[in-house]
Amino acid sequence: MLEEIAALIDQAQLDGVILTAPFTEDEAVRAMLKARQLPYVMISPAVVDAAVASASIDQAEAAQAMTAYLIANGHRRIGFVGGSERFVTSARRLSGYRAALDEAGISFDTTLVCSGDYDFASGSKAADTLLALPIPPSAIFASSDDMAAGVLATAHRMGINVPDQLSVAGFDNTDLAAVVWPPLTTISQPVRDLAYAAADLLLSGKTDQLQLDFELVIRASVGRG
Repeated sequence: MLEEIAALIDQAQLDGVILTAPFTEDEAVRAMLKARQLPYVMISPAVVDAAVASASIDQAEAAQAMTAYLIANGHRRIGFVGGSERFVTSARRLSGYRAALDEAGISFDTTLVCSGDYDFASGSKAADTLLALPIPPSAIFASSDDMAAGVLATAHRMGINVPDQLSVAGFDNTDLAAVVWPPLTTISQPVRDLAYAAADLLLSGKTDQLQLDFELVIRASVGRG
């Protein structure tokens, strides 16, 4: 893969590169760019490097805000569907979920946490596991909208009403979040703004580390616990 990327860069004669996950976490790719003295900017890097420009949101703070919102709506047993372990954002979102529980005095329960892969199928599979618990969660926070859509599909298949019997929340505010039923409460990650910011940094030659704001978008998928 590294050889293919290097060949593409050399063939295209690029003046700069914007790295997104998982390449922001690939030291070999970054070393290859440095060896070519090719400027690059990272979007949501695993580790902020003062010498390299980056644009991101606070993933942990965003997940904490969503979990706190569910708690404020009366939910105490909140399932969490995490993303792929390949991405540092997955760990940060889990960290935010745990921080909100801790702040509310709710014990962290490993049985309420399932791993996913940021896709519909893994969200549906995680919901099967969580909703089969002796005491199922009253809310499930999936750390991507695709996984949250999978949770919704499983709830519908099991005859569980959302949001009356189960609240569901997502992350990213993709187009999907507004068209599923019920529409998803989710974290809006300003993907376009992050891309614009990264491009501006690349063109300016600055090495700033920008942190953009996220937004908690409230729709109809969350009810009272």
